[in-house]
Amino acid sequence: GTQTAGGTNSLTITAQDVGGNTATSYTGSHNVTFSGANPSTNPVTNPTVTNGSGTATNFGTATSITFTSGVSSAGGVMKLYKAETAGISVTDGSISSAGNLTVVVSAATANKLVWGQQPSNPLVRSSSPISPTLTVFVEDLYGNLTSGGNVTLSFQANFSGAGSDGLSGTVTASGSTGTATFGSAVFNGNKTNGTSVSTFTATLSGTGTVVSNAFAIQ
Repeated sequence: GTQTAGGTNSLTITAQDVGGNTATSYTGSHNVTFSGANPSTNPVTNPTVTNGSGTATNFGTATSITFTSGVSSAGGVMKLYKAETAGISVTDGSISSAGNLTVVVSAATANKLVWGQQPSNPLVRSSSPISPTLTVFVEDLYGNLTSGGNVTLSFQANFSGAGSDGLSGTVTASGSTGTATFGSAVFNGNKTNGTSVSTFTATLSGTGTVVSNAFAIQ
């Protein structure tokens, strides 16, 4: 199956006998434990499945599911957060699923920007591209890389004094792969400051901005 990070899937769980027939005597409330999906990273959010009363329970924790004549009838709404190919399995401690349920989880829409490679401190003015290359991640609500538009880089001196800001080259980079890479951004202005107060800001229209760590300029 497929689902989007943060979305839900309603599972139907069937208990079977050794011959592969529905075990109709398997009825009432049964504690089952789900596994096979990972938590998201930013923030850490555990995959869950609802119990028979609709309360979400983390994977790895026993969940009370209601069965009627061998088939789940209440509970089992699964919510996954990490973009991955998950192999979901379930056990009640004595019987386990015969094979995994494969679920391809895709990233949700862009929600935030996160710095990948921050500027060095101090940042040395040069006619060569900034090294190491600045990168910014486009992430969904749960920290999965997702497709975004063009990310724009700007510079804030945050100190007084005459001179140019010196940011040129690649100041707009595509976030279509989830990573905006400013491979030819050059910082060669004539301002200097020995205090770590200057910053870069990355902006994605409709999503927001993220400010880098502060740096001094040499």
